[in-house]
Amino acid sequence: MSPPPFRQLCHRLGAALTVLEMVGSDTRLWRGAKTRRRLAPAGEAEYRTIRDIKRAVAPPVLANGDIDSPEKAARVLAFTGADAIMVGRAALGRPWIFGAIDHHLEHHITLKPPPLGEIRTIMLTHLEQLYAFYGEYLGVRIARKHIGWYLEGQPGGTEPRRRINAMGRARPQRDAVARFMEARMAAGGMTA
Repeated sequence: MSPPPFRQLCHRLGAALTVLEMVGSDTRLWRGAKTRRRLAPAGEAEYRTIRDIKRAVAPPVLANGDIDSPEKAARVLAFTGADAIMVGRAALGRPWIFGAIDHHLEHHITLKPPPLGEIRTIMLTHLEQLYAFYGEYLGVRIARKHIGWYLEGQPGGTEPRRRINAMGRARPQRDAVARFMEARMAAGGMTA
């Protein structure tokens, strides 16, 4: 368990102890968004608490909360002094964000999103892996949310998502995604 000063700091800042702390890990994960209602403008994670915790404890501290770009990851690390960051929702439908963050932190250059052909390959490989791991019945159903994340905000993506979500078999679902991606490529791309 954490030493009392860490718990006292968390309590003073109105924070709950993390799961990692409860199981006795020497690493601390702090989600900045937990205190957003009191300390940060609406809709923004609050990182001062992470900075204060990092200054107060010796174990590694991971920052989390609304990290949705390589630039934001760099700003959060610089501001908080955290040892690492965790990315959550921003990776849904954009698994390449991890490589983009790593590249930005190492080279201070922001990569462009991958080309549409690469995104197509990532999506189709992801679907095949879901089907293989979960089997067809569950794989198709679990794939629906992932397909939704990949297609979220894409021009012309709403109707294909409805059709794809109604499919109960792996091959037709995969083929429908492939056709959508091919149509997007022919139309000039997709927003990544």
